[in-house]
Amino acid sequence: MLVLGGEPSPCLRALRMWRDQFGMPPEIFAQMHTWLGDDAVLAPLEMELPRQLGMTVSWSRSWRHWAYLDKHGRLLQERADELALPLFRQHLLVERQRFGCRVISSAKVQIVADHDVVGVTGKMDKVRVVAAATLHPSWLVEVWPRGFAVVDGSFVIEVVEDSRTRPLVRATRWDDRDAGMRKPDMALARLARGADGEWCLSWEDRAQP
Repeated sequence: MLVLGGEPSPCLRALRMWRDQFGMPPEIFAQMHTWLGDDAVLAPLEMELPRQLGMTVSWSRSWRHWAYLDKHGRLLQERADELALPLFRQHLLVERQRFGCRVISSAKVQIVADHDVVGVTGKMDKVRVVAAATLHPSWLVEVWPRGFAVVDGSFVIEVVEDSRTRPLVRATRWDDRDAGMRKPDMALARLARGADGEWCLSWEDRAQP
């Protein structure tokens, strides 16, 4: 039909768009609806989250393929600054209020290579808290979309054993170390939905009442 001068059908246009988006410059993906123009109807907003997750996985694979030297690392970091940093600050706010700390002096989130160790470092006293979180790109796909980045005030670092109803995760808690000082500790925890449908957390190394 195309050879004879016909117009491509909407399903063919959608298929071409899906194929082309993985070959386009990554910067354009963030402006997809503007770039598509009249074809924006082929990328409904209802499918925005699956498309974003698919592209995040694609960026992560490209970053890993190029030995973590490719520009996709920068794009993943921008996603982390947008999605993870506000939630990390939310976690620090809860811990600050629990401990009676006055201010969050510094909070950072860094995306690191898959073979690097992830976790939270920092310290908290009665005056200020300084903290930084390192995360794998998988956090953007396995943790954030499922709504359990912060559970009962604890910041989830990664999924250790996946399960739709009771995933095992590694999360952050702040423990007393010295007089007037707290530092973050990573520990295994089991997540489950409560009666209200919200996620709740139970530490694997602490007996439950």
